[in-house]
Amino acid sequence: MIGVVEAPSGSDSADQLLHELPRGDVLRNRPLGQIAAQCRNRQGKEWRDVARWRIASASYDELGESWTSTSEFRVRQA
Repeated sequence: MIGVVEAPSGSDSADQLLHELPRGDVLRNRPLGQIAAQCRNRQGKEWRDVARWRIASASYDELGESWTSTSEFRVRQA
């Protein structure tokens, strides 16, 4: 599938989970598409690129509880 990234459970050390960052952090306030964020259901294993989703123009802090309570978002750290 296009936009699907297989990953083992947990987070790779090169990734930063957005919910772990403090509220107001620069990464939490930039549009998800701009920071190449990926998303997965909290109970799933597949990471998906959100660049073409409708939420790509929203920042993590702008997402509603329906997104943040059921999904994890990450960005790759350089």
